[in-house]
Amino acid sequence: MQIMQGNKSVTLPDFFIVGAAKSATTSLYALLKQHSGIFLPPRKELYTFAYDGKTPVFTLENGSTRPPVGCTWDEYYSMYNKCPDTSIAGDTSSWYLYYYKEVIPTLRKMYGDRASEIKIIIVLRHPVDRAWSHYTMHYGQGTISLPFSEAIKQGGFREKVTAPGSNIYPGYDYIGFGMYGRQVEAFLDAFPNTHIVSFGDFCKDNKKTVDGILRFLGLEPVEHMKSEKQLNISGEPKSRVAYWVTGFIYRPNKLKALFRRLVPLSIRDRLKSEASRFLFKKLKLSETDRELLKEIYSDDIQYLQNVLKRQDIPFSF
Repeated sequence: MQIMQGNKSVTLPDFFIVGAAKSATTSLYALLKQHSGIFLPPRKELYTFAYDGKTPVFTLENGSTRPPVGCTWDEYYSMYNKCPDTSIAGDTSSWYLYYYKEVIPTLRKMYGDRASEIKIIIVLRHPVDRAWSHYTMHYGQGTISLPFSEAIKQGGFREKVTAPGSNIYPGYDYIGFGMYGRQVEAFLDAFPNTHIVSFGDFCKDNKKTVDGILRFLGLEPVEHMKSEKQLNISGEPKSRVAYWVTGFIYRPNKLKALFRRLVPLSIRDRLKSEASRFLFKKLKLSETDRELLKEIYSDDIQYLQNVLKRQDIPFSF
């Protein structure tokens, strides 16, 4: 979509996959990228509308510094300038749902009177399973060492993460990323063209789900689409060797800093996603923690269901 910014015209996305995090958005991105009528930049998780073109640096649980998040507006524009005139452009940033209070006003500001043309795609996973998957991803990568019960309980570490002005990595807010009710409501209110799909349906038949998304985008489904392997698998390292490899891939180190300078981000992201299938084994959520999560999410799940009924969207976890 061509949008005027000041005295120049820039290409901005026609659609956004806004989340939820750990709900197969990486696999969805890889599938949609195969369609000739869709342009997706080589990099997923741009976060530009969440941080308004800033690239914040956050602190991990162990006190080390995480590499910058997001990209500047100039970097963002340069990615989409490569979009062919015959394609529609998309942005897959799974934190946009969580950052709805920042993202929606920024979208309206950037798109002006064309904001109503934006199409939004939301993939929802049961918040209990989503929270556990999010935590086990970080635990397996070695970027958090706290037990799950300590990471999610009221107060303590979670309060530090969510405190105003906190510089702790926001991805640790395992509970907040699954509080969908007001997040989804805000996007539905702001953008009439919003399509919600189920993580469970996508896992059962990703071709059917993708075909529905393509129709929503005004595109014809394709007969043959390469089915994606599961990417960004969560868990703990399978062996000592796997633990060493995850340390190199996911935790800050000098050798990794050199690797980052030599290898483009899009390739690094793909390597990480592929490597996760061989490095990690699943961890099981304890029944005690499962019941705790059910209690935490009970009211929000009901709120979400009421929102979807008002919008006449058939959906259940």
